[in-house]
Amino acid sequence: TTEIYTLSLHDALPIFNSTELDDVIKKLRSNQITLSYWASDPEDHESQIVAKTAGLFLADKKVTYSRKISSGDMSGIMFDRKIEQYIDNQLNDELLSLALQSGIFSRFRVDKKIPEAKYEQLYKLWIEKSISKEIAESVLVTKISDKIVGMVTVGCKNDRGDIGLIAVNESARGMKIGEMLVNAALHWSAKKGHNTAQVVTQGVNRAACNLYEKCGYHVEKTENIYHIWL
Repeated sequence: TTEIYTLSLHDALPIFNSTELDDVIKKLRSNQITLSYWASDPEDHESQIVAKTAGLFLADKKVTYSRKISSGDMSGIMFDRKIEQYIDNQLNDELLSLALQSGIFSRFRVDKKIPEAKYEQLYKLWIEKSISKEIAESVLVTKISDKIVGMVTVGCKNDRGDIGLIAVNESARGMKIGEMLVNAALHWSAKKGHNTAQVVTQGVNRAACNLYEKCGYHVEKTENIYHIWL
């Protein structure tokens, strides 16, 4: 099978004209890159025309949400069910299932050139590294009948409290568990001394966007993420 190598273009300007994009693609090919991605400014009309003309795949309309931490977040709120830290060092089937559910709108899943097994491998690694505290500081979970039905990973990014993965099992949706998990993440961030909280999601994931907005987040930045296959 063909391995997928990635090179981020985040260090470049989010605006390209056709000549600049051609130059970047030549450099990628010279480095034998199979897949790269471009975070482009959706408000720049020329960039979007360039991407469309070049046949780039619009893999994600990335939305960064943020909100200020309030005194209410610090004091915490009463939850309808217990939110606890996952203390087991091993990944179990319930958390793996939730991790995969959290990425159903991920660009790594919607781009059909990326095999489903690669997407699953990526999200399995993500939750494993969250549990081991390599890329998260804590994994918060809630249970029904001793089964984990919701989880959120939390950490610090750019001096902000940050949500990495969040998911509620299909069997437990409609019970406000997502809202409880977001509020638990805010409480965690407040206790860590952060003044601001943030989370990144996909614009097409309206359920997630509505959840964050309901919890007081506002849109800070949007980006069109294009996949460049070579």
